[in-house]
Formats: sequence, C-alpha cells, structure tokens
Amino acid sequence: DFVSLLFQGLMLWLFLPALERWWGMKRFLLFALYTSVAGTVAGTLVGLATGGVFITGLDPFVFAGIVAYGVLYSDRKVQFFGVLPMTGKQLTIGIVGFMVLFVVLQGAWALGAANAAAMGLAWGLTSGRIRPRLWFLKLKQRRVRSKLKVMNGGRARDNKWMN
Repeated sequence: DFVSLLFQGLMLWLFLPALERWWGMKRFLLFALYTSVAGTVAGTLVGLATGGVFITGLDPFVFAGIVAYGVLYSDRKVQFFGVLPMTGKQLTIGIVGFMVLFVVLQGAWALGAANAAAMGLAWGLTSGRIRPRLWFLKLKQRRVRSKLKVMNGGRARDNKWMN
C-alpha cells in the first residue's frame, strides 16, 4: 500500500545509509539478504500455518535496519520527521512498539512473524551474538583438520610426530 511504500522510502533515505557507511557495501548487502530471507521464511511459514500463504516484501529488512540503527547508534540524536527529538534507541523502541500495536490490532500474524524474525536476526548480527563469518571459518577449519593425518617421522628423540 502507499503508506508502507512512503514509510519504507523514508527509512531507506534517513537511517539505512548510516548502516551502509558503518559496515561497507558488501556487509550491508549481506545484512539485507539475511534479514530479508529470514523475514520471508518466517512470514511464509506462519502464513501457511494460519491458513493463507504470505510472502513479504521489503518491510522485514526496513524494520531490521531500524533495530540495527538503534543498536549501533543508540545515543545519537535523531529528529524524527524533523520535529520530534529522540535518540536512536528511543526511535527503535518506538518503531518496534508501533509495529507490535499494528500487528496485534489488525491480527496480521504473518507480517508480525516476518518482522520479528528479521528484527531478531538484526539484533543478533549487530550486537555480535550471531556471527555467520565465524561459523563459516570454524566449518572450514574443521574440514581442513579432517583431511590432516598424524604420521610417524623424523628422529625419534627430537621429533616423534610429523604432520
């Protein structure tokens, strides 16, 4: 709808460029991919469970971006719509509260699940509790270690084992 498009455009213009500057383009695009996929999967699963198929668009990424902004820039002053002074943390709490109120009043459970999954993932990624790159490196290290073998070699008194 038009209001959602206006809100998404405003958030993309006001807050998400700060995240791109913070992380760089590659990491920002990975963040967008991860949160969009998480939101779409959660929204579709809840939509199927409640009786209708629901595949979402850009909303989960935008809400995830607001949560990431609130984590990274919690003390930065923000002029919301140019008239309401607040911090990044207050902005995040207000937007999340508004989204929860919207979901509960309208019964849009699939949209709520999509946004909650994306926002939870955004919080984990920006706070450092979820680290996909570290998981990838540990998996790579495990694969390399499984291919190495310990063999007898060298002189017995100096170096008993050789890789």
